[in-house]
Amino acid sequence: MAILLESLTRLLINAKLLEYSQDLQAAVAKGVKSRASKVPKSFAKPGTQKYLLDREIRGTWSAAETRLKGLTEILRIQKEEEIQESSLQS
Repeated sequence: MAILLESLTRLLINAKLLEYSQDLQAAVAKGVKSRASKVPKSFAKPGTQKYLLDREIRGTWSAAETRLKGLTEILRIQKEEEIQESSLQS
């Protein structure tokens, strides 16, 4: 799901249809926390095919989550810069 949300976020940002809000940041944090709580606590035996697959999947999810948090941070910075520019113009 993180990969899908990351892709959707990128599309919305590029189309200028998504702006930063505290609700957006909270939703990202909540989604990451929710997914993390669903990850099985037990791991397959190291060296097995299942272990390698699980490790790969977890790495993919983690990378997507990191990028999603980063995109949210970029939106936050852009919004702050817009606010600063508008206050300088006033």
